[in-house]
This record gives sequence, C-alpha cells and structure tokens, in this order.
Amino acid sequence: ATSLQLRQAGTLDPAHWPWFHLAVDGSRTQRVLYALAPPLYADTLVCIREADPSQRLKDSDKTVSPPKRYPGAAVVLDDDSRPDFNGDGYTDLLLWKGAEPLLTIDSLANTVTTGTWPLTLSVHLFSIKKNRYEPAPASRITASAPISWFVAADTTGPIRHCVLRDFNGDGRTDFGCSLAPCAFSVWLYGTSGFGRTADFEYRTDTPILEIAFQSDLEAKGQTTVGLRTRSGLQVLRPTQEHK
Repeated sequence: ATSLQLRQAGTLDPAHWPWFHLAVDGSRTQRVLYALAPPLYADTLVCIREADPSQRLKDSDKTVSPPKRYPGAAVVLDDDSRPDFNGDGYTDLLLWKGAEPLLTIDSLANTVTTGTWPLTLSVHLFSIKKNRYEPAPASRITASAPISWFVAADTTGPIRHCVLRDFNGDGRTDFGCSLAPCAFSVWLYGTSGFGRTADFEYRTDTPILEIAFQSDLEAKGQTTVGLRTRSGLQVLRPTQEHK
C-alpha cells in the first residue's frame, strides 16, 4: 500500500482496504486491514479479518471486525518489514504523527533556525486476548525531520529509509531510519520499549539515497544494513550481541 492508496481506502468498505498478515510469518488466517481516516487523514483505521485463503474473499462479510481508530499515520509495511516489537509472533503497529502547530515566538524561531518539525512515532502492540491492537502506545519516539519531508508529494512522508529488523539479536524488532539527509539512526526496542534517544547514529558525507540491503549476513539474528549514498556504499554491521 502507498500513502495515496491508504487515503483512497478510507472512503471504501473495509473489505477493500490494503492489508498485511497479522502473524509475522504469515502462518495464520488473520489479516490486518488498514486505511487513513478521512477527511484529515491524520489517523489510522484498523480492522481484523478472518480470511480463508482457499476461498475467494467476498466484498463484504461478517468476518471483518468493526474499525478502530489510532492516532497517527501507519508506517507503510511490506513483507520484509512487519514489526514484532515484543517478540510474540504478531505484527505490531508503528504510527507517526507530526506535532500540532504552536504559533509562539520560540517555536517559530526554532523552525526557521533548524528547518525541521517535531514528530512522534508510537508503537501499538497486538493483544492476543483482546484480538485487537492496544489503544495506548507501548512506547514512543520523539524526534524531528525536515519540514519539506512532511509535505513532499511522495509515499514516504517524514520517515525515510525505514528499517524494521532485529539489530541486536534479542528477538524483538528494532527501528532504524533517516530523519536527516545525511544521517541514519537506530532505536533498540527493549523490555521497556524504546529509549529516550537513539541508541546509534551514523552520519554520511553525502545524502543517503536508499537502503541497498538489510540482511542477517552472519546468521546471528542481527541485521546488517547497506546505505547507498552519492559517494558509495556504507555498510553498518552490528558489533555487539544482546546480553
């Protein structure tokens, strides 16, 4: 799903929403349907659907749960980036939300000086007992990104070069991304969630263009990331195992 598809889906029946597997390994029949809520498209609507892969899905049926609303826009997922922050085997939600404008002298001066805008990323864990995502965030990241990234007409929004993988081998999904053109930061998800600041930050001489690869090259459960920049390929390899 792209951001445009998520916007369009909000006006359709949930049966037509984009979806991803609830189980990280795709072994279960539940699917998570999600869309951006109109008219502001600042929140995410989520339904859980029981799907029988041997049968054609109907346009509308009783296997779809009522939609629940979560504050923020979902970080778009694919088959290689379904986060499981608490390691229970179920895909969790990662949402981002820009700060509400505060028209004060200090806030305007900071925006003009830095050219950035605050944002918050929040984690909502899936509850097996309740068969839904928890309404209260289990953890948050507070950061900032270039203002131009919030308004850019593409599918990424302010979260660039997102990597949702296990970096330290503890069985939990960690979060890496660029929040500046020449920087890549990593937050490790521990037993109490994310820390207040990034656990690792790497700065490049030229802007990062893309994630060239993300893979457990040494088969230790730790992800190595390749950053392609204008000047070459930067390889970030974990050097410490989880203890």
